[in-house]
Amino acid sequence: MDTLQTVIVIAIVAVGVIGLVAAARAVRVVQQYERPTSRRTAGRGNGGRTG
Repeated sequence: MDTLQTVIVIAIVAVGVIGLVAAARAVRVVQQYERPTSRRTAGRGNGGRTG
């Protein structure tokens, strides 16, 4: 039981971390392609270039 529970917990944590990383990457890529000068990155994130 202990080993099985440990494996399940590790699997859940791994899936969660991978999902978070994948979601963060997807969001960043989509934001870059859709609007390179969004409210958040304009003037800061992209080196001060605003267009």
